[in-house]
Amino acid sequence: EMRDFKEAIKSGEIVFAPWVVSGSPIMVEMMGYAGFEFVIIDTEHSSLSPYGAEFESCARAAYAAGITPLTRTVWNYPDQVKKVLNAGMKGVIPPHINTKEDAELLVKAARFAPEGRRSCAPVVRAARHGSTPWPEFWRKSNEEIVVMPLIEEKEGIENIEDIVSVDGIDGVFLGPFDLSMTLGYEGDCEEPIVWDALKKCVAACRSRGKVVGNLAWNMESAKKSIDLGAQFIGYSTDVTMIAAMLRSLSETAKKEFGWIRV
Repeated sequence: EMRDFKEAIKSGEIVFAPWVVSGSPIMVEMMGYAGFEFVIIDTEHSSLSPYGAEFESCARAAYAAGITPLTRTVWNYPDQVKKVLNAGMKGVIPPHINTKEDAELLVKAARFAPEGRRSCAPVVRAARHGSTPWPEFWRKSNEEIVVMPLIEEKEGIENIEDIVSVDGIDGVFLGPFDLSMTLGYEGDCEEPIVWDALKKCVAACRSRGKVVGNLAWNMESAKKSIDLGAQFIGYSTDVTMIAAMLRSLSETAKKEFGWIRV
């Protein structure tokens, strides 16, 4: 059965979720069968659009495998937030949130009235195409959907207190790669200033009972993130992990069987 993401983070549980950037519903499904309870389906840097049947196929794959799906949208556009939530996503992580106004716009898009301005449609997939009674659906959505801005620029870090003060924001997710680029460190996520940004996010969120997520490319950075107070780890990507496995297999085949590229 699919886990309640918000319930997990509110209980203080460490949440571990790989990213799917292949856009493949097969990979989403395999993540669930592998034993992961949560997955982040990416539309910002993958070929997958936050609109249309392909995205809904990834949502169906998550439900089939009992893995709770969250999504990074392409941008903080209300129409994208609406679309991915209508497909059945349990959380939304829009990129490049830099101001309190950005966060307020996000909340309005993700919550039904009176908490927001999410457009209403009982026939959407998330409401089981009308099989779930509307009063039950909208209340449950407002209670369960996790709204987590992605903070990945200097301006966002500078405004972190204002961003997390917005009602309806459940926490923030740090984007260390983009942040290091905007700070002039060329994607080096191990720079102390990047880890300091994580500490700043944790301090701002803890005082308000909110959660912090961070990207980790390996177990060492995942452990360090948790030690510094991150509760939600977005781990590597399906493409990255498969590429590493294929390189390892290639090297093993060359070593063991004398296979040489011609």
